[in-house]
Amino acid sequence: GKVMKDGMVVVIINSGLIYTNTIAHGCEPSNAMGFVTGVELGGYIVSSISNKPPIQWYSNALGISEKEFLKNIMVHTQQHAIAMPDGEGGYVMRAGGMPYQNNKMSFVAPFKVGTPVVLMKCTNLNILKASQEIKEDVNLHLGKNIKPAVVIGTMCASREVILKEGTKKEKAMK
Repeated sequence: GKVMKDGMVVVIINSGLIYTNTIAHGCEPSNAMGFVTGVELGGYIVSSISNKPPIQWYSNALGISEKEFLKNIMVHTQQHAIAMPDGEGGYVMRAGGMPYQNNKMSFVAPFKVGTPVVLMKCTNLNILKASQEIKEDVNLHLGKNIKPAVVIGTMCASREVILKEGTKKEKAMK
């Protein structure tokens, strides 16, 4: 072979591979909307939503006391995840927010000040329909009804928190 200098590597693969990706979470937006007005620690700590402490904002949006919200915070923040519009008609969700010093909340992914947020309603029925929604999305994206050779999926931990024993009744996507 030859040794080339100042060149570029090009790889061309000709394949019949058809690819798409999709996501379905089984949640719908509620009427409870706001915007992030304060963050700390790179956005992982939300200090205010619509100029209120996030625990107060969440409790008010759900119509329950802060005490009741904190008593069952894991269930409330899973069934009513906070989400932001993704710009494509869907939502990026942040479920499982936990209390952090002085009425703040911590999340596993960061928020930015000014981000619009909405509380989602995650019902058992919608969560169980998510697999079918994914199947329909794949067919829509590909423009035809095909049986995939490979499907790679991940399951959100929220399903187990919300559905509990119901997850055992789910059927695999066919």
